[in-house]
Amino acid sequence: MMHMLSNNPQEQRDVTFIEAREVKRAIVGTQGLYKLASWRDGRGRQREFACRVLKMSSGVIEIAGPVTGSVGEWVTLYLHRFGEFLGPVIRVGERRLVMRIVTTNEDRHKIARKIDWIEDKKNRDNREHERLVPRNPSSTLRLSDSRVVPCQIIDYSISGAAISADVIPELGTILMVGNIVGSVVRVFSDGFAIEFIIIQDLRAADELFTKRDVAAEYRPV
Repeated sequence: MMHMLSNNPQEQRDVTFIEAREVKRAIVGTQGLYKLASWRDGRGRQREFACRVLKMSSGVIEIAGPVTGSVGEWVTLYLHRFGEFLGPVIRVGERRLVMRIVTTNEDRHKIARKIDWIEDKKNRDNREHERLVPRNPSSTLRLSDSRVVPCQIIDYSISGAAISADVIPELGTILMVGNIVGSVVRVFSDGFAIEFIIIQDLRAADELFTKRDVAAEYRPV
Protein backbone atom coordinates (compact mmCIF):
# COMPACT_ATOMS: atom_id res chain seq x y z
CA MET A 1 0.00 0.00 0.00
CA MET A 2 1.26 3.49 -0.85
CA HIS A 3 1.61 5.96 2.06
CA MET A 4 1.81 9.72 2.56
CA LEU A 5 5.29 11.25 2.58
CA SER A 6 7.03 11.35 5.94
CA ASN A 7 9.47 13.89 7.35
CA ASN A 8 12.29 11.35 7.28
CA PRO A 9 15.06 12.82 5.02
CA GLN A 10 16.09 9.38 3.76
CA GLU A 11 12.51 8.55 2.73
CA GLN A 12 12.21 11.91 0.98
CA ARG A 13 15.35 11.18 -1.05
CA ASP A 14 13.79 7.88 -2.15
CA VAL A 15 10.63 9.56 -3.47
CA THR A 16 10.33 9.59 -7.26
CA PHE A 17 7.99 11.82 -9.26
CA ILE A 18 7.30 9.95 -12.48
CA GLU A 19 6.39 12.07 -15.50
CA ALA A 20 3.23 11.48 -17.52
CA ARG A 21 5.29 10.72 -20.62
CA GLU A 22 6.31 7.35 -19.14
CA VAL A 23 4.81 4.54 -21.22
CA LYS A 24 1.44 3.51 -19.82
CA ARG A 25 0.45 -0.13 -19.45
CA ALA A 26 -3.12 -1.17 -20.05
CA ILE A 27 -4.86 -2.52 -16.94
CA VAL A 28 -8.19 -1.54 -18.41
CA GLY A 29 -11.37 -1.88 -16.37
CA THR A 30 -9.87 -2.26 -12.89
CA GLN A 31 -12.42 -0.83 -10.46
CA GLY A 32 -11.60 1.57 -7.65
CA LEU A 33 -12.59 4.49 -5.41
CA TYR A 34 -11.05 7.94 -5.30
CA LYS A 35 -11.19 11.19 -3.35
CA LEU A 36 -10.24 14.72 -4.37
CA ALA A 37 -8.99 17.20 -1.77
CA SER A 38 -11.55 19.89 -2.71
CA TRP A 39 -14.64 17.67 -2.83
CA ARG A 40 -16.26 17.45 0.61
CA ASP A 41 -19.74 16.81 1.95
CA GLY A 42 -21.80 19.10 4.21
CA ARG A 43 -19.87 17.87 7.26
CA GLY A 44 -16.50 18.65 5.71
CA ARG A 45 -15.58 15.03 5.00
CA GLN A 46 -13.95 14.09 1.70
CA ARG A 47 -16.42 12.58 -0.75
CA GLU A 48 -15.63 9.23 -2.34
CA PHE A 49 -16.38 8.36 -5.97
CA ALA A 50 -16.31 5.11 -7.95
CA CYS A 51 -13.95 4.88 -10.92
CA ARG A 52 -12.30 2.50 -13.35
CA VAL A 53 -8.76 2.47 -14.73
CA LEU A 54 -8.24 3.47 -18.36
CA LYS A 55 -4.43 3.17 -18.38
CA MET A 56 -1.80 2.57 -15.74
CA SER A 57 1.96 2.45 -15.30
CA SER A 58 4.19 2.50 -12.25
CA GLY A 59 4.28 6.29 -12.56
CA VAL A 60 0.85 7.50 -13.69
CA ILE A 61 -2.76 6.32 -13.64
CA GLU A 62 -5.61 7.47 -15.87
CA ILE A 63 -9.09 6.90 -14.46
CA ALA A 64 -12.65 7.53 -15.58
CA GLY A 65 -14.99 8.94 -12.94
CA PRO A 66 -17.79 11.44 -12.32
CA VAL A 67 -15.56 14.34 -11.15
CA THR A 68 -12.13 15.44 -12.36
CA GLY A 69 -10.97 18.21 -10.04
CA SER A 70 -8.22 20.50 -11.33
CA VAL A 71 -4.56 20.16 -12.27
CA GLY A 72 -2.42 20.06 -9.15
CA GLU A 73 -5.20 18.87 -6.86
CA TRP A 74 -4.27 15.93 -4.61
CA VAL A 75 -5.93 12.57 -5.29
CA THR A 76 -6.31 9.55 -3.01
CA LEU A 77 -7.06 6.47 -5.14
CA TYR A 78 -7.81 2.95 -3.97
CA LEU A 79 -7.69 0.04 -6.45
CA HIS A 80 -8.74 -3.35 -5.15
CA ARG A 81 -5.96 -5.13 -7.05
CA PHE A 82 -3.19 -2.76 -5.99
CA GLY A 83 -4.02 -0.81 -2.86
CA GLU A 84 -3.88 2.94 -2.20
CA PHE A 85 -2.13 5.59 -4.31
CA LEU A 86 -1.56 9.28 -3.63
CA GLY A 87 -0.55 12.05 -6.00
CA PRO A 88 -1.51 15.21 -7.89
CA VAL A 89 -3.76 15.55 -10.93
CA ILE A 90 -1.59 16.29 -13.96
CA ARG A 91 -4.25 16.30 -16.69
CA VAL A 92 -8.04 16.37 -16.86
CA GLY A 93 -10.56 15.51 -19.57
CA GLU A 94 -14.26 14.84 -19.87
CA ARG A 95 -15.11 12.59 -16.89
CA ARG A 96 -11.50 11.43 -16.63
CA LEU A 97 -8.24 12.48 -15.02
CA VAL A 98 -4.58 11.49 -15.01
CA MET A 99 -2.75 11.43 -11.69
CA ARG A 100 0.96 11.14 -10.99
CA ILE A 101 1.88 8.47 -8.42
CA VAL A 102 4.04 9.87 -5.59
CA THR A 103 5.85 7.00 -3.91
CA THR A 104 9.27 5.56 -3.15
CA ASN A 105 11.45 3.83 -5.72
CA GLU A 106 10.93 0.53 -3.90
CA ASP A 107 7.14 0.78 -4.03
CA ARG A 108 7.27 1.90 -7.67
CA HIS A 109 9.14 -1.30 -8.55
CA LYS A 110 6.50 -3.30 -6.67
CA ILE A 111 3.77 -1.63 -8.73
CA ALA A 112 5.63 -2.44 -11.96
CA ARG A 113 6.00 -6.09 -10.93
CA LYS A 114 2.30 -6.32 -10.06
CA ILE A 115 1.35 -4.82 -13.45
CA ASP A 116 3.63 -7.32 -15.21
CA TRP A 117 2.06 -10.20 -13.25
CA ILE A 118 -1.48 -9.11 -14.16
CA GLU A 119 -0.55 -8.62 -17.83
CA ASP A 120 1.10 -12.05 -17.97
CA LYS A 121 -1.92 -13.66 -16.32
CA LYS A 122 -4.24 -11.95 -18.80
CA ASN A 123 -2.15 -13.24 -21.70
CA ARG A 124 -2.14 -16.76 -20.24
CA ASP A 125 -5.91 -16.64 -19.84
CA ASN A 126 -6.29 -15.47 -23.43
CA ARG A 127 -4.26 -18.48 -24.57
CA GLU A 128 -6.28 -20.90 -22.42
CA HIS A 129 -8.24 -22.16 -25.41
CA GLU A 130 -6.16 -23.33 -28.37
CA ARG A 131 -6.77 -21.32 -31.53
CA LEU A 132 -7.17 -23.20 -34.81
CA VAL A 133 -6.78 -22.02 -38.40
CA PRO A 134 -9.49 -23.50 -40.66
CA ARG A 135 -8.55 -25.28 -43.86
CA ASN A 136 -11.57 -23.75 -45.60
CA PRO A 137 -12.25 -20.38 -43.92
CA SER A 138 -15.43 -19.42 -45.80
CA SER A 139 -18.52 -18.74 -43.72
CA THR A 140 -21.32 -16.20 -43.28
CA LEU A 141 -22.50 -13.55 -40.83
CA ARG A 142 -26.11 -12.94 -39.93
CA LEU A 143 -26.48 -9.40 -38.58
CA SER A 144 -29.13 -7.94 -36.28
CA ASP A 145 -30.90 -6.29 -39.25
CA SER A 146 -31.30 -9.77 -40.84
CA ARG A 147 -28.66 -9.18 -43.51
CA VAL A 148 -26.49 -12.20 -44.30
CA VAL A 149 -22.99 -11.46 -45.61
CA PRO A 150 -20.04 -13.66 -46.53
CA CYS A 151 -17.00 -13.71 -44.27
CA GLN A 152 -13.71 -15.50 -43.67
CA ILE A 153 -12.74 -17.17 -40.39
CA ILE A 154 -9.16 -16.09 -39.66
CA ASP A 155 -8.85 -18.43 -36.67
CA TYR A 156 -11.11 -19.81 -33.96
CA SER A 157 -11.28 -21.67 -30.65
CA ILE A 158 -14.06 -23.15 -28.55
CA SER A 159 -14.67 -19.70 -27.04
CA GLY A 160 -14.49 -17.32 -30.00
CA ALA A 161 -13.26 -16.48 -33.48
CA ALA A 162 -11.45 -13.80 -35.49
CA ILE A 163 -13.43 -12.72 -38.55
CA SER A 164 -12.69 -10.85 -41.78
CA ALA A 165 -15.64 -9.36 -43.70
CA ASP A 166 -16.73 -6.33 -45.71
CA VAL A 167 -18.64 -5.06 -42.67
CA ILE A 168 -17.16 -4.17 -39.27
CA PRO A 169 -19.84 -4.34 -36.55
CA GLU A 170 -19.56 -2.12 -33.49
CA LEU A 171 -18.20 -3.47 -30.21
CA GLY A 172 -20.88 -5.35 -28.30
CA THR A 173 -22.89 -6.24 -31.41
CA ILE A 174 -24.63 -9.61 -31.17
CA LEU A 175 -24.49 -11.63 -34.39
CA MET A 176 -24.37 -15.13 -35.76
CA VAL A 177 -21.32 -16.67 -37.44
CA GLY A 178 -22.41 -19.77 -39.29
CA ASN A 179 -24.84 -21.16 -36.73
CA ILE A 180 -23.06 -19.88 -33.59
CA VAL A 181 -24.11 -16.73 -31.74
CA GLY A 182 -21.47 -14.37 -30.37
CA SER A 183 -20.72 -10.75 -29.54
CA VAL A 184 -18.04 -8.47 -30.98
CA VAL A 185 -15.32 -7.91 -28.36
CA ARG A 186 -12.45 -6.44 -30.40
CA VAL A 187 -11.83 -4.67 -33.71
CA PHE A 188 -8.46 -4.76 -35.49
CA SER A 189 -7.01 -3.70 -38.84
CA ASP A 190 -8.05 -6.83 -40.75
CA GLY A 191 -11.39 -7.54 -39.12
CA PHE A 192 -12.88 -8.19 -35.70
CA ALA A 193 -13.07 -10.80 -32.95
CA ILE A 194 -16.18 -12.33 -31.43
CA GLU A 195 -16.71 -14.20 -28.19
CA PHE A 196 -19.27 -16.99 -28.29
CA ILE A 197 -22.25 -16.60 -25.97
CA ILE A 198 -21.77 -20.25 -24.98
CA ILE A 199 -18.41 -22.05 -25.07
CA GLN A 200 -18.51 -24.75 -27.73
CA ASP A 201 -16.76 -28.07 -28.06
CA LEU A 202 -14.63 -28.65 -31.15
CA ARG A 203 -17.35 -30.62 -32.93
CA ALA A 204 -19.91 -27.88 -32.26
CA ALA A 205 -17.39 -25.29 -33.49
CA ASP A 206 -17.79 -26.83 -36.95
CA GLU A 207 -21.09 -24.93 -37.02
CA LEU A 208 -19.02 -21.82 -37.67
CA PHE A 209 -18.59 -23.01 -41.22
CA THR A 210 -22.23 -23.81 -42.06
CA LYS A 211 -22.77 -22.24 -45.44
CA ARG A 212 -25.73 -20.12 -46.43
CA ASP A 213 -26.83 -19.05 -49.89
CA VAL A 214 -26.15 -15.36 -49.57
CA ALA A 215 -26.05 -14.32 -53.22
CA ALA A 216 -29.55 -12.88 -53.14
CA GLU A 217 -29.33 -11.50 -49.61
CA TYR A 218 -25.96 -9.76 -49.59
CA ARG A 219 -25.84 -6.05 -50.26
CA PRO A 220 -22.50 -4.26 -49.70
CA VAL A 221 -22.64 -1.34 -47.28
